[in-house]
Amino acid sequence: MPRLTRVRAVPWMIVLQASMAAGSHWRNLNAEERTRLKHLIVLSRGRPGNLSPKERSEARDLAAKLDLTGLARDLSPIGGRRHRRRP
Repeated sequence: MPRLTRVRAVPWMIVLQASMAAGSHWRNLNAEERTRLKHLIVLSRGRPGNLSPKERSEARDLAAKLDLTGLARDLSPIGGRRHRRRP
């Protein structure tokens, strides 16, 4: 029988909160923009250099609309520092 210790060790509430935060930022884009961003990501295969300058600019604009810095700010209390500060 396979061990399930890794599955049990995942803090599921943190995963849920992170996915909810990411989903709220994802909904900043309308359906057409989400489809276009997905297409650009697939087209680039994860490398912005694979896109034309126009496509890169479009992807950058869509990412700005996602407010990724805001997402990082929303996620920071979740991840937080796990170590105590030294006095």
